[in-house]
Amino acid sequence: MQADGLDQLKTKLSGGDAGDPFPGIASNGTFNATSNPNSKAYSGEDTYVSVTGIPQPSASMTFNITVKPITQPPTGGFDGETWYRLKNTLVGYALDVVNDGAGNKEGLIQMAREGNFSGQHWQIKPYGDGTYALRTLYLGPRRQLDVYSNDKTKPHLANAGNFSGQYWTIKPWGDGTWHFENAYSGPYLYLDTMEGGTRVALNQANVGRPTERWTITPIRRITEGGF
Repeated sequence: MQADGLDQLKTKLSGGDAGDPFPGIASNGTFNATSNPNSKAYSGEDTYVSVTGIPQPSASMTFNITVKPITQPPTGGFDGETWYRLKNTLVGYALDVVNDGAGNKEGLIQMAREGNFSGQHWQIKPYGDGTYALRTLYLGPRRQLDVYSNDKTKPHLANAGNFSGQYWTIKPWGDGTWHFENAYSGPYLYLDTMEGGTRVALNQANVGRPTERWTITPIRRITEGGF
């Protein structure tokens, strides 16, 4: 199995390149039923084999292996009274707010080095209809994750309001990770990171892009007022 999913070794189009070993140049740290390549049998049936969190090469490496179905709560299962950290396969980074030093008027977001920073504390606040508002401790409850009206691919924390871009759906991939979409951008654009770096955008939904697979990890209970 080649991490880039191109099958060039199998078809003898290549003798091997940097995209072949996991995670490879595409940072593909997941091998399961919905990844590309996937762990399904040649018959197309699920083998329930899942290898996730495959790291870059180092002297000491750990990853997760399961051989059973992974069950997850459907969208609607997150606690609105908990701070969460949001991460994808960009190792050592978490979703954060850009500190622009100018009052954060735009509320732009990025991937930043993981740490105990208020911009990495995310509230997933249920609306009660299966969708959520996403807020940060850094910018407070009056700023919610949205997209620009003239650019459905550009996310930012806007003033809270009854705007379709602030209604987020969080759905499981089935391997312990999730994808994010909003009502304004539509079901074919998922929250993603671009060019293998820290830029965050809404990108074309693609089961083969590991960076569209987010882990959502509880940090602590919300004790701050207003949330």
